[in-house]
Order: sequence, then structure tokens, then C-alpha cells
Amino acid sequence: MRAIRRRVFVLLEPTEEASDVWGRRVDLFLMSLILLNVAAVILSTVDQINRAMPLAFQIFYAFSVTIFGAEYLLRIWCSVEDPRYARPILGRIRFVFTPLALIDLIAILPMLLPLAGADLRSVRALRLLRMLRVFKFSRYSRGVYVMLDVLRERREELVAVLGMLATLLIVSATVVYFAERNDQPDSFSSIPVAMWWGIAALTTVGYGDVVPVTALGRVFGAIVGIGGLLLVALPTGIIGAGFVARFDEFASEPEEFGTENASETAPETRCPHCGEALPPAANV
Repeated sequence: MRAIRRRVFVLLEPTEEASDVWGRRVDLFLMSLILLNVAAVILSTVDQINRAMPLAFQIFYAFSVTIFGAEYLLRIWCSVEDPRYARPILGRIRFVFTPLALIDLIAILPMLLPLAGADLRSVRALRLLRMLRVFKFSRYSRGVYVMLDVLRERREELVAVLGMLATLLIVSATVVYFAERNDQPDSFSSIPVAMWWGIAALTTVGYGDVVPVTALGRVFGAIVGIGGLLLVALPTGIIGAGFVARFDEFASEPEEFGTENASETAPETRCPHCGEALPPAANV
């Protein structure tokens, strides 16, 4: 039983062991099913398609919830193979409350509520939660793990930039509110309302529904637009530098591995006079 549980864990979780053919096939099948579920949710919002194929949607959703429900239970069962959740009871409880496990549960919950006798009117709204299945991609994509690692490594720089953006947003909304409230009491009725203009100006979206008309407001709006352009570009540079550093690490690993193997498997060179092995530095 332990061997079976370990095999299931290797198939479902991204580990170094999960590089065999069946592990890739399981990942591909689950990723394809997630994409089909997202497409089904999108198409079901089109009345003509939803009315034409209601039974097809129901059968597909039932099949999907069966697969995802079995996956969820199997993950709980084999989670003790992860050293972080090694304790049989407490470990599984801790696993159930991890973010990805909660997403798994929420994604299948709307299909289970009708079976429990829940009000169908409330279930219709909860069906939108099936879109959360798209977040399950993070289990099967190595690129997502790389992105999360980069964000984790660069979190201090990103927090500093976000802090500067928040400060500029608050200051800009406050200044423009006091500059424009007399001329545009409806558009700038409060500082929180002025923050909508601040967000549009900082991100250079420029919706144009609210714009300053006073001289002070326009001058400060120009300053905010230029400052926002510079600050918004900073996170892109920080994350990009993190990706470059991480991919450089990946590129250097095979070379290091090859160098180590070459030194280990290099044939010995012996002295032609005494027959003793020469040190590596003496090999020519």
C-alpha cells in the first residue's frame, strides 16, 4: 500500500521522480480537462449554445467533477508522502487548508451542492467558481513555479515599488481633490473618488471620464502621469531581471554537471618511466 501511495503521489505532484511517461500523461490529461472546463463555462454563458446543448454540458460537468473529486481525494490520501504533511491526521488536515487544495475543493463544490439539496438559484451563482480551476495550472506548469520563485525572491524590491506607487496615488488624489472640488464637485466629490482618476493617471490608461480642469490640477496631473510611467516600469524590470537570473542558473546546471562527470570519468595518465598515476594537473 505504501508503494501504491508513493506512486500516486509521484504522478500527481511535481517532483523530480515525476518525469516518467505516465506522469506527463496525467499532467497533460488534467491540464486539458481544466482548459475544457474553462471553455465550457465561457460557452455556457451564450444563451443559444446553452439552450442547444444543456444535456451535453451536464454530462461533461458530471464527468469533470468525478475526475476532479477523485484527484482531490487522492491528493489528500497521498499527501503524507510530502515531508511537510508526514503526520497521518494532522498532516492531511494541514494539506486540506493549503491554497491549492482549497481551490480544488471550491472548484468541485458547486457540482456537489445540488446533490445535498441546496437551492438551485444560489448554485447557479456559485457555478462561476468553476473558473477557479484555471488556477490549478500552477500544479502542472514548471514555468508557474519559476514565476512564483522569482516573485518570492524579489518581494522586497516589489514591495518597495508598490509602496511608492501607493504613496504617489494618495498624494495625487489628495492634491487633485482640493484643486478640483470647487470646479468639479461631482467628479471629485471625495478623495476616494479622486483615487479613480489617480489610478488611471498612474497606469497611463487615461479613460478620460474624469480629468482635471484647473491649472494646478493639470500641472499635477502631468507630474503624476510621468511619475507613474516610471514607477510602473520598475516592477517589469525587477521581474525581468529575476527571470534572467533564474534562467542563467538553469543554463549553467548542465555545464556544471558535464564538467563534474568529465573529471570523474577521465582516464588516468600514468608515468611512462615508473608506471604510477599522474595527478590531474599533470595530464596533458
